[in-house]
Amino acid sequence: MDAEVDKLITGWFERARDNQLTHDECGIRLSRWHYRLGIPIIVLTTAVAAAIFYSLGRLELSDPIRMGIGIASGAAAVLACLQTFLGLSQRADQHKIACARYDALRRSLEILKTFSPSDPIELRRAITEVQRQLDRLSETSPAVPARWKKKIENELEIRSREHIFQLPVAQRRAPTPEKIEVDAA
Repeated sequence: MDAEVDKLITGWFERARDNQLTHDECGIRLSRWHYRLGIPIIVLTTAVAAAIFYSLGRLELSDPIRMGIGIASGAAAVLACLQTFLGLSQRADQHKIACARYDALRRSLEILKTFSPSDPIELRRAITEVQRQLDRLSETSPAVPARWKKKIENELEIRSREHIFQLPVAQRRAPTPEKIEVDAA
């Protein structure tokens, strides 16, 4: 494999990894927001229901108690509407799917780099297929909010990229004979 092809594959690998990590972080953040809205909804609706059942046996409730029940009911309704409108759970799932697809593409690039075909035509075919996968992924992946994207990119800048392609995939995961003897004992 010549230097230009190696540089191209390495660049695609880095972009695929960065997109994978970005979508993973977005999925995590959206899941957190889903629970941040969902748990208060459960608490508020339970409290309102309990207060209503409590008030059934009482003819007279003070105005502050009625006001509290009304505010809690309204807050639960607003939070439920926000959760439904924002579709946090569905968006989180979309980002998790995009993360998994970028992860699969990244592994394909690792294999292509480690076991690249010696035939130039076969190598060109493999590179073209990877390019098609990248194009499809960029078209079908959900958008990352700009504010989050900037924060995530800053976090990725901090991380080191030293261990990219240092060992072939097969060598990295193969146990050593000493380890097998220790495990067998």
